[in-house]
Amino acid sequence: MRRTTGLLCLAAAFTATASAAEPPPWLSQMEAMNISVAVGSKLPGVKDVNITPYPYDTNLHLWVTLIKPEGEAFLVTINEETGEVCARYQHKDGCAATGSAKAEVDRAKARAAARDEAARTPPPDLDGLQIVLLRSLAPASATGFEPPSQWYVTVKRPDGTSGDPSPAVLNAIHIGRIQVLGGSAAPKARDPNAAETSSTMQYSIDTPLRRPDGNYDVTYGYYCGALCAASIVAVMSHDAHGWHIVSTTTQWVS
Repeated sequence: MRRTTGLLCLAAAFTATASAAEPPPWLSQMEAMNISVAVGSKLPGVKDVNITPYPYDTNLHLWVTLIKPEGEAFLVTINEETGEVCARYQHKDGCAATGSAKAEVDRAKARAAARDEAARTPPPDLDGLQIVLLRSLAPASATGFEPPSQWYVTVKRPDGTSGDPSPAVLNAIHIGRIQVLGGSAAPKARDPNAAETSSTMQYSIDTPLRRPDGNYDVTYGYYCGALCAASIVAVMSHDAHGWHIVSTTTQWVS
């Protein structure tokens, strides 16, 4: 089991990958954390852990993550320039476990290039894409007799700005007793002692990024509590009949 400190799950679900016009880091903090945990898991006795990720060090080009298993704590560093990953115990020299993040960094750079391309040549009919994607998220139990709930949706536009979906999108979604609202209407504060509930969901839909095969990767996420969050990538195609979901892949879930 992994326990992440702070509101990283919320931040990761709503944070897009950096564009090529921005300086590194190329990886998101969630990606860096997942890589760190994978390498740290090579060490003996690493099962249930507490994880504390630190901000990216732009001078050293390093991600640093503190991992505390039941035994001795250790640090995992990721060098974005070289791709080297090193897990080392805090008071010992040398790497106790190693790995490489070069492939992940290369993929992040490719995503950033695709994001720049999306800004220059936006995908067609973004409203239609968002409608198809949101309708696909309808729970099987949405019969109209379930308790009322709210979805708060934020979308990222090709120009890099974020905001509410258009009224056309919000008005097109009719799922049981779910009320679909713009993210700006979401409650600004939540009682940390309140019980987690799925009656209120926050969704984020990122800019569609064109793939080499002509389809689009659309990253979306949801958040409904500290242990109720996920990031998913939908591969979507567009033709004369509109948008279609080809496949979905879960990147992470908590």
